[in-house]
Amino acid sequence: DENTMPLLGSMQVNREEIQDLTNFLKQNKVKMALGYEIGTSDPFHVVKDSSIFAGRDIWFVGDIHGDVLAFRSAIAFINSNSRQKPIYVLLGDIFDRNDFSLNVVLDVLKIFKESPDSIFMIAGNHDDGLSWNENGQIFSSTITPQQYTDFLNVVDDDLVRSLMIEFVKVIKALPLGLVLPNGLLVTHGGVPSRPD
Repeated sequence: DENTMPLLGSMQVNREEIQDLTNFLKQNKVKMALGYEIGTSDPFHVVKDSSIFAGRDIWFVGDIHGDVLAFRSAIAFINSNSRQKPIYVLLGDIFDRNDFSLNVVLDVLKIFKESPDSIFMIAGNHDDGLSWNENGQIFSSTITPQQYTDFLNVVDDDLVRSLMIEFVKVIKALPLGLVLPNGLLVTHGGVPSRPD
């Protein structure tokens, strides 16, 4: 309804924001909550010391699949129901199946940039399946459906392409699982594995 839209934000994509987030990905080592630095930490993250999130609520959000309104609603709900600054653990599959995958990617990247101690993301099969082929200058995916991959290959926008080339590098270095000090195993689904 009209009262909800201001809370959930615009569906328009801001080009300056895309450029800013692309620069962020190019210039920084992306860090996440729970002491994880993408690209330098283990692919399976074990948190041994619970003081790293002392007093903070941990919320799990899975399989957004490009549904930006669901994602924004979940974040709004979490923010209004947490005692202190929450930690969002995204369980993967942030794109495909819905038409606003780019919006979800931008929203996730904004959290990475503005509040890295509040987000931890596990690679889902749709995330991990997305690739950029430098020689063929094309995105591909090992997973179907792959609407977002198809969109990336037809969108005539070098800025979006540049952002996603950088984001694919981040995706490929995301952990596949998380173990919390109480023994809770967190994965996208099942026991995670990569060929390497």
